[in-house]
Amino acid sequence: MEKASVSNGKILTLKTLGVLGYLALTVQMLWLVVAYLPDIMASDAGRSILLPEPLSQHITTTPPPQLEIPSSVAIVIAIITVIGIVGITLFSLYRLPSTIGKAASKTVHKTSDLLLPTLTHHKKIPKKRLFVLNRRIELILKLSVSLLLTLPLLLMPVTQLYLSSLAILYIGLFLLTVTTAWFLIQFALAIIWKIDHKLYW
Repeated sequence: MEKASVSNGKILTLKTLGVLGYLALTVQMLWLVVAYLPDIMASDAGRSILLPEPLSQHITTTPPPQLEIPSSVAIVIAIITVIGIVGITLFSLYRLPSTIGKAASKTVHKTSDLLLPTLTHHKKIPKKRLFVLNRRIELILKLSVSLLLTLPLLLMPVTQLYLSSLAILYIGLFLLTVTTAWFLIQFALAIIWKIDHKLYW
């Protein structure tokens, strides 16, 4: 019983590290969007998509009749609405890490399973060797995505490397370091504890 609880604690630790890594990846994606958003907004295509021109035709509509709600009822409705929004937000934040962890790990596992036969040239390999290869492939996939999200920041034109762009670049490199650290710690602990890669995120 004690051994099972220890194993569960180790798996939970590995899952937590995986979630932190995937959350860091998500932040990297958002940061990449933020970094290139001014250039997108400055381009003609970006303005046409994000800021469409208003319709030239003026459509006259008659305003709907206004319903007067007593102030006390309006206050109650407003309070209920705010409580509902806060509740939904808190629930979403509570479920978000688990949702991201499960979805991302499922994608990584499937990709690893698809790549493994190609990398082994469809040869029959011992189960223990497959276990090690799977774990390494998954780590490489995670780190590759993190690196790919950072490369666009590194490849910014030199003419754009003024102070704000340098700050964006440094923060991108910091996020890359954080993401890499979470996944490497998870990888190292999984090896030390000898836990199946399918059991954690």
